[in-house]
Amino acid sequence: MSQTTQQLELGRQKIVEDLRVLRTDPEEMLPLRERLGAHVDSLQSAPGDAQNAAQRRYRVAAANTERYGRHNPWRAIGIAGERRISARRAGGASGAPSIPGAA
Repeated sequence: MSQTTQQLELGRQKIVEDLRVLRTDPEEMLPLRERLGAHVDSLQSAPGDAQNAAQRRYRVAAANTERYGRHNPWRAIGIAGERRISARRAGGASGAPSIPGAA
């Protein structure tokens, strides 16, 4: 389970727990409202945090791929050729995914 998923699950559990408290003790309304606001704020920032982390991982992977291709050009060409051959065997004539109805 990713850190973001864990944060979302903890936030959900805290909200459910707070709603149960509210149901049993109406005097807890004001403090509960403040806590719920904090939970909502943290949950709203979680998708942005996950997107930023995914973008960082993508950039690192792209940089590593480019670096590998520059340092090992013949291996990179061999890998690309091998993938193209595998794709042709799987049914694609050009090695690229085929689009139904495209000529």
